[in-house]
Amino acid sequence: SFLNKHGGKSVAHYRAVQSVCLAKTNRETGENVVAAANLLYPDNATARDALLEAAAAAATFSAASSTPSSGPSGTCPTSSLPSSDGSINDPAMRALRAKLYGMILHPGQSAVEHWAGFFVRSLPRSLAVNLPIYLVPALLVHRARFLGP
Repeated sequence: SFLNKHGGKSVAHYRAVQSVCLAKTNRETGENVVAAANLLYPDNATARDALLEAAAAAATFSAASSTPSSGPSGTCPTSSLPSSDGSINDPAMRALRAKLYGMILHPGQSAVEHWAGFFVRSLPRSLAVNLPIYLVPALLVHRARFLGP
């Protein structure tokens, strides 16, 4: 339903991004992406396969190092200082994780494409709600001017 959507996405989408963000190891990141792919896109083979490929790429990073991040608890591990040892804070892994967030939330689209499409789709909804709220009182207040001499 409309009330269970936030920015056009279900709560499950945001929980999937949260689980990827809070993953402490690259292996855990890959496992979370696989779970998200299977949960969110069971009928969309293209989106699911793209996420599974990204999970495999994240798993290749775990072969180099699977140590937990040293980021502060409760924050996204990608915000820690980068290291060059192949860990979760490696710049290449950080770039991959940034792509993972977008792939989970809007598969097959860039962030700009997704924003523009969402804006165009939401405009009629917002006009249907807001136009009567603002137009009717304005007509009542200014009726003398509209019906004037």
